[in-house]
Amino acid sequence: PTLSDGMVLQRNQPIVVWGSGLTTQTVTVNLGDETVSGVVDADGKWQVVFKAKAASNKPVSLVAASGAERVAIADILVGDVWFCAGQSNMALMLRRADNQDLAAANPGNAQIRFLNLSRSPFTKPIVGDAAAALAPTATNKKHFYKINGWYRCDTDNLNSLSAVAYWFAQSLQSELNVPVGLIVPPVGGSAAQAWVSRASIDADP
Repeated sequence: PTLSDGMVLQRNQPIVVWGSGLTTQTVTVNLGDETVSGVVDADGKWQVVFKAKAASNKPVSLVAASGAERVAIADILVGDVWFCAGQSNMALMLRRADNQDLAAANPGNAQIRFLNLSRSPFTKPIVGDAAAALAPTATNKKHFYKINGWYRCDTDNLNSLSAVAYWFAQSLQSELNVPVGLIVPPVGGSAAQAWVSRASIDADP
């Protein structure tokens, strides 16, 4: 779902596209008018890299083909992609925040796209010690987030967006005039240090 219709790719950086397939098969990938190819490795994985592109609000498509298999992704923009992570302050939805009426009055900005990541339910019941019960299992670690795909910032889904991320994107897009993609994976109640690099924590006595 991270590679899906409506996504935004980071401008001025090489663009990496990946997938899985049958070992030794060739995969040909088209992004707009550029074509690159790769070979599926022994683990059944493939990856190709497109050259960096300038920002563009003209939608392009990506098509990956191998043998009789074909996967197409439409409505792709190139702009700036931001990672909007944090605790409940980042998770706070627009419908519960100030100025939601102002946002609803001007929602139809197709240049702003969101990829919301919501936490999956824990697979173990809470019995006895809560901390032990909530410790991530192998399944939780692999599937910690549910990914619903990219979508435009419009009236139908506006209320469920992160308020902080929404107003940040509106300000940024109006100033830079490039498409803005927001990846939003907040976890309410998480520890602040969970969002800080280990190097930064180790450097603080």
